[in-house]
Amino acid sequence: MIENESTSGMSWFLQRTLYFGLITCFFILTGIVYRDYPTADKPIGPELNQEALAGQALWRENNCQACHQLYGFGGFLGPDLTNVWARMPRARFDKILNDGYQRMPGFHFSQVEINALVHYFQAMDQSGQGTPSYQHPHATTLTDLAVTYGEHQNGLPKDVEAGARLFEQYQCRTCHQSFRSGILAAPDLSLAMVGNSPEQIKQILKSGRGLMPPFAIEGKAADDIQAFLIWLSEHREPLMALDGEDIKVEWSRIPWFSYSK
Repeated sequence: MIENESTSGMSWFLQRTLYFGLITCFFILTGIVYRDYPTADKPIGPELNQEALAGQALWRENNCQACHQLYGFGGFLGPDLTNVWARMPRARFDKILNDGYQRMPGFHFSQVEINALVHYFQAMDQSGQGTPSYQHPHATTLTDLAVTYGEHQNGLPKDVEAGARLFEQYQCRTCHQSFRSGILAAPDLSLAMVGNSPEQIKQILKSGRGLMPPFAIEGKAADDIQAFLIWLSEHREPLMALDGEDIKVEWSRIPWFSYSK
């Protein structure tokens, strides 16, 4: 009886200690966060000109961070926009802002406001990489494998070579890995033509699918990327041989919070 009361008293003491300890940590963290808030005397992030500052103000006034992220911080209804300027044509950018896209409403900004947002996203794009990319130290990208294979086969077809360059330009390798699932279960693109028609591939390149954002890739660019994907599918076995033995992803080595240029 006495032992049970002693144990109960100790449990009560530990619970209260933990409770007040957590509250104390919360207030300490809150103080640190607010002391570190950027001000005119202590700016944070890339240096912004007047046009970019106006774009940043629009970003905040319209609560864009409720759905979108910068450097992975924000809402998750829309894609990370840190590097949107590098992957989206200007005409597509303007159209989405004015007309909206899927769940995103149209904002009907003036041309001055759109230009301000362009300056802001240009500055953000130049500041670094918004989503961390992971490559095993011994892994080889699909583009590297294609180039190596082409060197032993008197080159690649021109449309395939152009598609491989676009694959790098749009940073597809950030999510898609060679012969294995990539970040966020992004599929192996050497199997992209399995179960997808050429029309479906072009639609995905234009409008996105699932977690993949729309890239608005159309016309010859879409034809070239499709040619590259078809070529990968047809040459998957020899490319896998070039890649060597299968490499398991070491999840503990993924730099989840590493964002670098």
